[in-house]
Amino acid sequence: MATYKSKKSIGTLNASVNLSYGGKSIVKALTREYDEVYDIRKTLGTGLTQLVAFNTSTTFLAGTLKDSKCLLVCNEGDSSALLQLKMAKWTTTAGSHAGSQASNIVQVMLHAGDYIVLPNLYMIHSTNSVATAIDGDDSGCSNAVPDANLYVDSNVNLDADFEDTETALQVADIAPFEVGDLVQVGINATTATRIEVMEVTSITDDSGTDQDAAGTLVVRRALFGTSKADKDSQTDSTNGAVNGANVHFPIFNEYYDHDRALSGSSQLIQTDAKGRWKSRNFFGKGRSAEANDAEQGLVAGSIALKFYKSAYQEVSFGGTTSNILINANTDSKLTASTAYAFNLTIDDSSATTISFTTDSTNTNFGGSQGVISRIQEAINTATQTTGGGLYGYSCTVSIVDGRLRFTSNSHLAPHDGTNGSKVLLADAGSGTNVFSGSAGIFPDDAVINAPVEAVLPDDEIIDTRSGTSYANIDDFMYDDGYGKLIYQGNVVGSIVYLTGAIEWEIPSLPNAQFVISAHYSAAFSGGHQANGNLATDNALNDIFGCSVNPKLNAVIGIYTFN
Repeated sequence: MATYKSKKSIGTLNASVNLSYGGKSIVKALTREYDEVYDIRKTLGTGLTQLVAFNTSTTFLAGTLKDSKCLLVCNEGDSSALLQLKMAKWTTTAGSHAGSQASNIVQVMLHAGDYIVLPNLYMIHSTNSVATAIDGDDSGCSNAVPDANLYVDSNVNLDADFEDTETALQVADIAPFEVGDLVQVGINATTATRIEVMEVTSITDDSGTDQDAAGTLVVRRALFGTSKADKDSQTDSTNGAVNGANVHFPIFNEYYDHDRALSGSSQLIQTDAKGRWKSRNFFGKGRSAEANDAEQGLVAGSIALKFYKSAYQEVSFGGTTSNILINANTDSKLTASTAYAFNLTIDDSSATTISFTTDSTNTNFGGSQGVISRIQEAINTATQTTGGGLYGYSCTVSIVDGRLRFTSNSHLAPHDGTNGSKVLLADAGSGTNVFSGSAGIFPDDAVINAPVEAVLPDDEIIDTRSGTSYANIDDFMYDDGYGKLIYQGNVVGSIVYLTGAIEWEIPSLPNAQFVISAHYSAAFSGGHQANGNLATDNALNDIFGCSVNPKLNAVIGIYTFN
């Protein structure tokens, strides 16, 4: 006899294991959010009986569950029970990840009172004992720079000319695409290769039997500030709107139009002034041409991004013969109620003269209306004045290690002569030059410390006492394996493992460029799949059970939180 219970709820599951031995204890706990609870209790004879089945297909099958955030299987009777866990068989040799049509059974004995707990459903049988289910058919990416073209070739071409009146793209292979994707034809503003960005709303396979080969992408057209492409205008054979032309995955910050420059005159892959990023794919990574989404997507738990630190330039005081370390109470020796000036370049700006006037009573660096306050006010005014050379940029002035530091508020990569982050101090273009060597304790600009470029933080930190290295976790944004993005202990965004769609907001990292790391093209890519297709499944399919004792029944309880 079996009893089934199902209820909708939204709550938090707290699970723990407490081991006590020899006066010691080990406690391990996990927390999961769930909205469905299933309690299944079955009495088993000696014949195999299905206890639970999982199926992630879009069509819900009676008697199956789609997911489990925690699965507890208990022997609640007096007889021992045999469990059979059914899963797919994969080849995980590097460069040849593939599922087979064969199923493998793991057999587990549960004696009376025994139990097993599975925190998730990822489970395959591998034919290679060395290679793992996360390494994939390639090496993934490690601190990779996203493509500066702002698009990545899908490696799929148009299968027919594309007219401005059509609502669907005919493509040679639908396998890499997912509903909700953004796709792009064209690569720039030139007529023959003009960009159109579209959203995929449905996908149809020409054969009607498989998510593979030629098919149709139904799309919403001309999005994010683009206009409809047409084969009569976008005539380029490679990147136009004609049969055989490339279809791309666009990469731009979707909080804005596709061609919006967020810092300076150049368009970069970067967060905005609020530290936000949003895109429908993981910078073109993790798409597979395999049917039925085999190897499609990213490996949960493998995502890591790190961001550039800001460029800056420091002023050391004391000239060439001494070293004066300043603090907030240090007197600048500038003349009260007097105007001084210097030239400042921030990121892509032109060199701009900053003029500030000292307070009538406070010539110290710190304090209300002190020198730093007056300099900062002047910089803020310049960066917020339309038409000025510093308009749209920003910079913070502070005392760091006894020196006056001018720090760009962007987190762009080092300036390459066209774009990026930099701070440059120089003699004033007009007015009384504060870097003349004779203005209070301010030095001549010739002895100002050299500007420091923006840098990426190191992957590891080395303890100088022990020499031990450990991950520099505070400088990475990473995923928790359940779609949440974490930065410095806080949830800041989300990621979809199948598509790579990603978004986050980190206010402390405005106008930031970054590098990316992830595993993909692997058995565990794209979230768990359990739909009975053993060539693509990467999760537990079924659990069967029976009593071991020919004279006694076994009682199995299954508790799963979905």
